[in-house]
Amino acid sequence: MSGLMLLDTPSLYFRAFFGVPESVTAPDGTPVNAVRGLVDMIARLVQDRRPERLVCCMDADWRPAFRVEALPSYKAHRVAEDGGDQTPDALEAQLPVIEQVLDAFGLARAASRATRPTTSSGRSRCGARRTGRSTS
Repeated sequence: MSGLMLLDTPSLYFRAFFGVPESVTAPDGTPVNAVRGLVDMIARLVQDRRPERLVCCMDADWRPAFRVEALPSYKAHRVAEDGGDQTPDALEAQLPVIEQVLDAFGLARAASRATRPTTSSGRSRCGARRTGRSTS
């Protein structure tokens, strides 16, 4: 395959967190099941699809207002009593490690903004942070 591969990275690391046993830990006992699962999934996708470019799309806002307006039940099962999300503590602790791993691999990351991101032409726009390898 040629071209650009965009990964819904939060979807992949949530899937990895719940799919890889919590017994997968670093030598110091820190859980790394989401990290390991995410890396394995990315490696498999790259091996199978062979993209020329890859961007790990991230959530700058886990439940943007425009999505809730369009679909009130959007991620409603994850809303905590205080209005925040219910990310498990063991996964929350792995998020900085996931970012470090993506940086170490030189993978570009892009994150959507909290409001409907569009340009004057109506096309989507996102904030991007390039790390390491060029995505152009």
